[in-house]
Amino acid sequence: MRQIIRRLFKQPSAAEAKDLISPKDLISQLGIGGLMKTADDYYGNITDPTFHIAKPFYDVNEAPIALYNLGLLLGGMQLAPGMTVLDFGAGTCWLSRFIYQMRCPVICIDPSATALKMGQQLFDDYPVMGSPIGKPQFIIFDGLTFEMPDSSVDRVVSFSAFHHVPNPEQVLAEMFRVLKPGGIVGFVEPGMGHSSAPQSQLEMSYFKVLENDIDLKTLVYTAQKLGFSSPRFRVCTNPIRDIYPDDYFELHNHGKVPSKLTQALRNDTRQNYIFFFTKGVPVTDSRVPGGLHCKITTAVDKIITRAGETVRIPVHTLNDGTALWLTKNAYDIGVVKVGTHLHTASGDLIDYSYTRTLFAEDIVPGQAVDIVLETQFVQEGQYTLLIDLVSEQVCWFERLGCTPLRVQVTVTG
Repeated sequence: MRQIIRRLFKQPSAAEAKDLISPKDLISQLGIGGLMKTADDYYGNITDPTFHIAKPFYDVNEAPIALYNLGLLLGGMQLAPGMTVLDFGAGTCWLSRFIYQMRCPVICIDPSATALKMGQQLFDDYPVMGSPIGKPQFIIFDGLTFEMPDSSVDRVVSFSAFHHVPNPEQVLAEMFRVLKPGGIVGFVEPGMGHSSAPQSQLEMSYFKVLENDIDLKTLVYTAQKLGFSSPRFRVCTNPIRDIYPDDYFELHNHGKVPSKLTQALRNDTRQNYIFFFTKGVPVTDSRVPGGLHCKITTAVDKIITRAGETVRIPVHTLNDGTALWLTKNAYDIGVVKVGTHLHTASGDLIDYSYTRTLFAEDIVPGQAVDIVLETQFVQEGQYTLLIDLVSEQVCWFERLGCTPLRVQVTVTG
């Protein structure tokens, strides 16, 4: 460990190292302003930033755990393209860049101006693929408030950053303030005994960086007092632990969890916290595939028309899922429409995105709407028209188990 520290930082003298340090003592000694300064000094002393900007692939031993935690975090955030995400404690913005790759506008906030400059350089040197939405924003955190409007972001992520906070209730209140109603904040944090771990003691001793302990029960109480609801946790296991045949098949075939596996799971859950809070009532809309479902019917199963003539097909749609169907949104993301696929009579695909028909207004769960699909066929022949719903840039409803309509079409000259 000391070799890594010497390689990454200007090595302090050994005299600076002290006995076991209490996070409370460090907070009392430096205050919020002082801890914000030491956070910036930490990055200012880095001689080789590769270790930080290459996350989560910076170390072959730590990468499996970091990627595992990241997967659990992203899975619980219920992200969708177009959602604005605040990355709290963004550091060098490695996570912000991955979120931005998923077409979510990102706001990177950190007390270290030096770290954010590294993050800006990371975005410049390694631009994301495709067509990102918006441009990343960078905000210096003063330890007290976010320089952002109320209800301005859809999601907040904090990947191993909240345990550096000396005033968790105040920061959590700021997260609540900037989240839109129904928005989610997700955390990945070290578990019990983190402050007394050797690495934490080293960080606090050499660099005066706060390595606090997360008190989950107190944090849940604080969150609910602020107005957060629906606290959720992800059960964490060690991704590098093997299970051997006897235990695996006992669990797989009979559902019996071996006692040693139960104990290992308990230990893992204590050492690694992944949890989520929602602002008010969770809001599900068509930007996210979960909750999307429909039933569509029509009285028409065969059509005979002439090439170039407009065909009108009445379609009855029912939102029998749990998500609101949007009819307007930036970049058309998550807008639900009636869509069609055009095939030959024998089933060969001609055009996967043949037509689109818009709904007039948002459709709530349980609502039924009648709509008329208008289309034309250019060439004479025999065709099969598949009618389905699509949430733009999210998915077709057939992928979620819904049954599309099939209409046989004969086009004459």
